[in-house]
Amino acid sequence: MNQVLDLFDVRETFSPPTTAKVEAPPKPKVAVYLRVSTDDQNTDLQRSELLAQAKFRGWEPIIYEDQGISGANFDRPALNRLLADADAGRVKVIMAWKLDRIGRSTQHLAGIINRLLKAEVGLVVPFHLDTFTPSNFHDLTLTFTFTFTFTNPFTFSCLS
Repeated sequence: MNQVLDLFDVRETFSPPTTAKVEAPPKPKVAVYLRVSTDDQNTDLQRSELLAQAKFRGWEPIIYEDQGISGANFDRPALNRLLADADAGRVKVIMAWKLDRIGRSTQHLAGIINRLLKAEVGLVVPFHLDTFTPSNFHDLTLTFTFTFTFTNPFTFSCLS
């Protein structure tokens, strides 16, 4: 019986808790994209809401801002830098106030989404869309299925 109990004797292998500092994992970097179409508009509301969301989620925000540039313009300096950083792996997720801040046409938006998928970068539009968590990835599929269905004249005419 004592031999069996000796097998469970952990006194020799027990070590007291260390006082060494354990470093927290680095916060995921989120690209916060802000855009307004005219110079007389500002991004204050977008900025405050998105920074609050980033803080709530424990993310480190990096601001990318295009001021006075239409979303119909495919060549936007801050968006181009953001996408280059996504391609290079410097950000893990992109957050925008609304999808129309990123792209105004379905074609442009779909191209950006495909680029993000290839780079394995999530997209979050608070209260609307979140592809950063795997369980929410289906939201993206549903959004684009709905968008394609109701913006494609052929599909729409078949439904009527």
